[in-house]
Formats: sequence, C-alpha cells, structure tokens
Amino acid sequence: MKKTFLAALLCIVLVSACTGAPAESQYLVEGREAFTNQEYSLALQQFKLAIEEHPDSVEAYSLAADILLRKHDYEGTIQLLQEGLQRTGNDVTLRLLIAEAFRNKGEYESALEHYRAAWEADKSSVRAWEGLVRSLAATGRTDELKEVVRTLPDNAPAHIMVQVYVLRGEENAAAALDAVDAGEYENLVTLMKESVQGLDGEQSNLAKTRLAYVMLQTGYHELVIPLMEEVIADNAFYETPYLYRGIALLERNNLTGAEADFRKVLELEPSTRDARLLLIRSLFEQGVTEEPMGIAAGMPVEQFTPEQREFLLDLLIRYEAYETAQGILDKLTAASVEFDNEMRLAALRISIEAGKFDAADQYAAALLDTEESDARYLAWAGYAKFKGGDKNAAVEQFTLAKAADRTNPWIYLFEGELAISNEDYGAAQELLDRAIDLDLGGEVTERAKQLRSQL
Repeated sequence: MKKTFLAALLCIVLVSACTGAPAESQYLVEGREAFTNQEYSLALQQFKLAIEEHPDSVEAYSLAADILLRKHDYEGTIQLLQEGLQRTGNDVTLRLLIAEAFRNKGEYESALEHYRAAWEADKSSVRAWEGLVRSLAATGRTDELKEVVRTLPDNAPAHIMVQVYVLRGEENAAAALDAVDAGEYENLVTLMKESVQGLDGEQSNLAKTRLAYVMLQTGYHELVIPLMEEVIADNAFYETPYLYRGIALLERNNLTGAEADFRKVLELEPSTRDARLLLIRSLFEQGVTEEPMGIAAGMPVEQFTPEQREFLLDLLIRYEAYETAQGILDKLTAASVEFDNEMRLAALRISIEAGKFDAADQYAAALLDTEESDARYLAWAGYAKFKGGDKNAAVEQFTLAKAADRTNPWIYLFEGELAISNEDYGAAQELLDRAIDLDLGGEVTERAKQLRSQL
C-alpha cells in the first residue's frame, strides 16, 4: 500500500485535536512513531492495543491492516478487518483493505463482494472502481463489467486502457483516448490507439495482443487472460497470446496453467527466451528443481540481454541452484561478458556459496569502486569477509553499511548470523527479528527464519 495512503490515515487525528474531541490514544501515538522508525512489529502491537482501547477506531484498524498487508499476512488482515467491519459499521476504508487482502490471496469472489459494497457507498473512489473492475474481470461478469467501466472516475491512462479493452471500438473509448494527456504514458497510449483502430478489422488479433501488452505494463493482469483466450480461440498457432496469458496466470499464482502456456510458446517458437526463463521460474515455484536447472545450464546466456542474465541468476540464487549458477558465471566469464553492478552482486553471492572468497572479495571491491556508500553492497562485502573467516573486517563493513542506511535488512541478517557464530544467541534473536521487520516478507525474511530455527 502506498505511503500516501498511510499519510492520509495519519492525518485523521489532527481533526480531532482541533475540535475539542477526546485525546487520541497514546497507543496510536507510539504506534505511529514506531512505524516512522520502521519498527513494524512494535507498531502493529501498539495499533492492536489501540483497538482494544477503542474498538470502533477506524484509524487503528486501518493502520494495523496496512502493516499486515505489507507483511503479506493476508489471512491475518482478513481476520482483523472482519472484526473491524462489525465494530465500525462497515466503514468504506476497511472494506477496501479487506477486499485488497482477498484479491491478493486470489479469492476474487470475496474481493468482489467488498469492492462492490465500497463502490456503492462511494462512487468517487478510484480504488473501489479499480478493484471492482479487476474482480469482475477475474470472475467473468462481463455485463456488469461494462456498466462499471462506463462510470470511469478519471482519465488516468491505465483506466482509459481498461475502458478501451471492455468497450472496444465504441466512440466513448476512442474519444477518451483522444482527450487523455499521455505524459509519461505516451508509448502506451499510442499502442492503445492502434489497438482501438484494429479491434474490429483484419488486424484484430494483433490489436488485442498489443492491448494485452499495455495491460500487463499497467498491472491489469486479470483482464489479460480473457482477452488472450479470444485470440487463442481464433488462432491457436500464434505464440504471443500464450506468453501474455502465461505471465498473467503467473501473477495470479496459477503455476500449472502458466507452465502449460510457456511450454506451448516454446512448442510454437522454440527460440523465445522470455518464455524459457519464465518456464524456469514457474517450475521452481512448483518445487521442481532438476528440469529448470537443466534448462538453465543449456541456455546461451552469453547472448542474453543484461536483464535476462540477471533474471536467470536471481532465480538460480533464490532457489539455491548454486552449482548451475556457477556454471553460467564461468560461461559468461569465458565469453568476456561485461558485468554491471547487479551482475557483480550476483557473482559475489555465487562465489561465497562456492567458497571462492578471493573472487568474492574482488567482486565486492568492484562494486564499492562504483557505489562506495551503497548499504546493500557494503553489507554483502562484509558478509564475504565473514564467510571467508575475517570477522573483524566484516564488522567494519557492517558499520559502514549502517552509516549509509540503517534500514537495510541485509545488514541485520548478516549481523545475526555473525552473532550466532559467536554464540551470542540473545543478540542474534534481536538482529534477526529486526531483519524480518524491515524486510516485510522478502528473501531476507526467509533466510532470517531459517537462522532463527537454529537458536
């Protein structure tokens, strides 16, 4: 959830301060302070205490739910807000938050119920409109989707794109495109206009595919699936619709469906690198390891774009396929491929796992030559020293990393592992908890939880 929304929530209390209303909860004050310091677990604890103190506090429920959503704790968000809706008279803000939690879980029917109620309560809410559109598309309610889309709340390019998709070549959609101020979306708006012009002509499938690309770029993956199914039904031998539908299915965590689409792309056009990379991801996410590692090892990575190489190495590192990653690194080195900083960082991580600490130090030095005050690079440079046996040098790097950015979770993860090696388990617990708090559900969280299980 965006910080601007949180800022709006925090402003609520200023009104009561100026109108003689009862003093706000001290728990809210302390919770907001903890949130500002990115101490999210403490903030959540304080907001829950504020709820106990004032069970009808929309602000307390909203702030607590915001943190749970940031932590990807969707079930916890839903449980909290179901209680909050009962106590606050079905507040619209809480409706939108619980709908977001259901949508993120992939439970679109439940999300639809709450988005529809929020939209009925506030027809000016862009968030309610957008969520309702997504949920109606995901649940196949085409007629209602058309009615909602005609009530476009503003002329933002992403919303115009949705209108174009649903209403196709109708005059109001085309007119809206002519009126929109493209700004930074100029290329996307151009594609939208091309799509409108071709939706009912000989280039209909191409136009729909262009439109699907725009929808993927603007985050409306729910609408991509039915649109690409139209194209596939008309021409089953055109590979791009399978690719776009596969990406949308991957976003909805339909891993087997995504895998099938990526395999179909490769059947129709074996040279499609993006489909092969996404197939690797979909297999890893299903818990399959041997096949994706084999696919990765056989790819001509020296011919890849930098973005494709980084994507592949990131996947291999995340799923701990370090031997395969080392083979790819060797292949790139032999081909004299120039590394950017993200590639150097990937190479540093791979070298640490391979026990090649001299190489890791060299990659770290190259990183710090270009970005000497980057906290993430400093933290990894320190970790390379630690794993290579030089704890004092590691501590020096971690200190520099904190001076650059005290909120980087990698620093606390590595310090926690260092504390474990020193058998300082109390400090390790605190450091790992802090790493998890700052990371909010990412890779650091996974690693920190593994380390905590050793305590």
